[in-house]
Amino acid sequence: MKNLIGLRHGEMCNTAKPRHLSGTDDEAVDRALAMAHDYIASRQCRNGGFCFYRTAEIEEANLHDTYYAVAACRLFGRMAFDRERLTNDYLHHFVPAALSFHALYYYLSTVRLLDMTPDTAVIDRISRLRIAPRAAEAQVPLAAWLDMTLKTVELKKAFVPMAVTPAVADTVIAARNANGINDKPNLEDTRLALLLLTELGCPGRAEYFRSFVSEMQTPGTGFRLTRDSALSNIDVIHAGVVSCALLDLPVRYCADVLRAVLLSQRTNGGFSRTPGSQGDMRTHYRALAILRQLSPTTARTTTRETGA
Repeated sequence: MKNLIGLRHGEMCNTAKPRHLSGTDDEAVDRALAMAHDYIASRQCRNGGFCFYRTAEIEEANLHDTYYAVAACRLFGRMAFDRERLTNDYLHHFVPAALSFHALYYYLSTVRLLDMTPDTAVIDRISRLRIAPRAAEAQVPLAAWLDMTLKTVELKKAFVPMAVTPAVADTVIAARNANGINDKPNLEDTRLALLLLTELGCPGRAEYFRSFVSEMQTPGTGFRLTRDSALSNIDVIHAGVVSCALLDLPVRYCADVLRAVLLSQRTNGGFSRTPGSQGDMRTHYRALAILRQLSPTTARTTTRETGA
């Protein structure tokens, strides 16, 4: 079974590699990766954490950016930051028991990437987290439920024993609509559904979404968000590449994907969601995950996969 903490951490596999890039394209990817590596190093604050909009006057390190900066470094196989400052000056000042759920997720995911061990109080809190099907009358949007449930499953599988929860997988399948997910099927929510089903040990049930993911592939940008929308950006492309990896589908327009990603890199080395717009460390990480997966000179096969 696939280990999806990898799909959260940038190591995708089994996706067809492009065979028609020019030497110029290969060189462009190499230059982009070098700039991206330097960008990560430039985002580390004096207290050890990371902030995507860091300047000489503004430093507001946060766990979200810190997690994605460390996850992005995993793609390079080396750390572009001062680990001692990160662990001793930044991470150690948090009280995990006082963190919100999402902050706790990013804190613990960073701790895991750094091969640190959380204390017993944190483990106890994780063991008390509930994994429950989404009620039909639930006020929580389906996408939010998928995201929170996926994060909870990941934490439990990483740190504590977890009981089988087939009813949660049933909830995901029940939300199918025209082979996608949600009232208006879209690629980003479908990615979450595929990740959750695979984490729950039900990869076979993910096959329900194969035709939709295949249909969302399009020339020009590689992927689109919905059937009736041409919208595409780094998040949509990443969702498509991750979904293809989970379903063992080939990415048909690899060269178009790579060029769309390269056009989204800013002069400081960071990536934006679309050319000329803004991005954060998650956008940067996702762009790097796509480049590392699909570039012929950097792609690798692994059993660890990531989809954050």
